[in-house]
Amino acid sequence: MPVSLSSSVKGFQDIFIFQPENYYYIELDNFVVAFDAPRHPAITRNIIRLIGKETNKPIQYVVVSHAHEAHIAGLRPFIEEGATIITTEKASSIIEEIASIPSSNFAGLVFGKPIEVFNMKFVDSEKSITTKDGKRRVEIFNIGDSLNAEGNLVAYLKEENVLIQGGLYSYEGEFNPTNMFFMDWLRKEKFEDAVVLGMGHLPIVAKKLEELKLDIPVTMELFEEKIAKIKATNFPSDEIFGSYSQPR
Repeated sequence: MPVSLSSSVKGFQDIFIFQPENYYYIELDNFVVAFDAPRHPAITRNIIRLIGKETNKPIQYVVVSHAHEAHIAGLRPFIEEGATIITTEKASSIIEEIASIPSSNFAGLVFGKPIEVFNMKFVDSEKSITTKDGKRRVEIFNIGDSLNAEGNLVAYLKEENVLIQGGLYSYEGEFNPTNMFFMDWLRKEKFEDAVVLGMGHLPIVAKKLEELKLDIPVTMELFEEKIAKIKATNFPSDEIFGSYSQPR
């Protein structure tokens, strides 16, 4: 799928977005931080090429929100560039497997060798790490396990008051346990006024908590009751959630 670099996200001149699936990168003083990897290495190579046309700064970090195909399958070209992968320890074995597979393009041509040594940084559950560049900083939080994925990283850009997430808020207006998990974290950590951007599929651009609305009022008591039913059945049925959006 062809990707193109749009202008910076409206209101944030150093945050850039790739269309059509909305992958982001932020340009700091001395390096670039990218967020998530597309579904195929060929798309990632195009993204790297487009970043190189905009800046000669290296891609020093790639933040992997969670280990699902749409957010991680195209990671290898970033590893080839020498980027440090920021992820969870639970996702590390998948990333090592991706690095061990030779590159390919859309025509199926395979090239390159397995990569056995590269840099990863782990963010422990319910903790954070910070990467700084001059006066700019990006704080990466592991907000824990959701029903969507084990381990979920979000990146907070303090100066812009922006949170970048992947797959934690999907179909707007639906009662979704992952939506609720993320919204509850936003409230608990006092990020109600932060602008939320979405990575990968089902993008969210420049929305605040009060705009991430559901069709029905939901209390945490009701939410926990529904989660208990899910655990009992091992799968979220229509009876429990109505129109439920499948894990992303």
